[in-house]
Amino acid sequence: MYKYILFSFLACIIISDAKPAATDISRKNDETGYKYYSGVGWVHHYIIPLQWDEARLQCFYEGGELMSPVNAQMKKVMSEIGGNGTIWTGVHATYAKGNYFSISGVPLSAMPLTWAQDEPDNENNNEKCMIMLPGYELDQRTQNCYKFHVNAQTWDVAFMICAAEGAHLAVIDSPGEQQVLRDLFDRYPPSAIREADHTTHIHLGFSDWLNHKVWMTINGKNIDDLIKDKITAWEANEPNYVYDHFGSMTRQGTLNDSPSHIKMAFICEFENNQI
Repeated sequence: MYKYILFSFLACIIISDAKPAATDISRKNDETGYKYYSGVGWVHHYIIPLQWDEARLQCFYEGGELMSPVNAQMKKVMSEIGGNGTIWTGVHATYAKGNYFSISGVPLSAMPLTWAQDEPDNENNNEKCMIMLPGYELDQRTQNCYKFHVNAQTWDVAFMICAAEGAHLAVIDSPGEQQVLRDLFDRYPPSAIREADHTTHIHLGFSDWLNHKVWMTINGKNIDDLIKDKITAWEANEPNYVYDHFGSMTRQGTLNDSPSHIKMAFICEFENNQI
């Protein structure tokens, strides 16, 4: 019984093309977490963060194949399971850069895919794997992907939305990243942002740690250290600590503190080393 496997961010799906008996379906669903998709096969969702090469090997060791959207049915299953999150596919160009095939050798031209504008572009002749990451754009300056959310939310809801997408609320913690986020913010005028209390600021991934005036990023870096390294900077007269314990950024790229109930746009960030 052959298996196909699909890895998504923090997830894996195993698929077999053999049609099971009803008793097999019941046993698999109850005991091992497999779900059978008619016309596709068995699907098992794993919580496993892996890079593409590791995902391919894991599938191979399990007797399967990293799944690719080689037909409409597989594409539908992958989209349903991935939702708004991130999905590694088995589509790759490891044999010849710019020439994409599935693990089983199906050419990209034969797959029922709709690409984003100007994709696939094999940026800098260095893109060999395909990932389904709706709404995210790769910035070459940081080599990370970013998504601007125009529907304003409070800081905690923005945090949860980014996490649900397999990303995190954007953080300025590397040289040049302040300009990257500022450039992305500039692309969205106030009229493009919905239901916001403020359109001059966006939520970022840092906060006043336990309200003790220690500002930390959500990945554990001290804002004071980042300022000393000239990676980022506060807006004039900030932070002011007037019920403001959550991080935001102005359109000029400087940091600000904001209260928890304020709804603003936000940016989610997906780092290369997250998978």
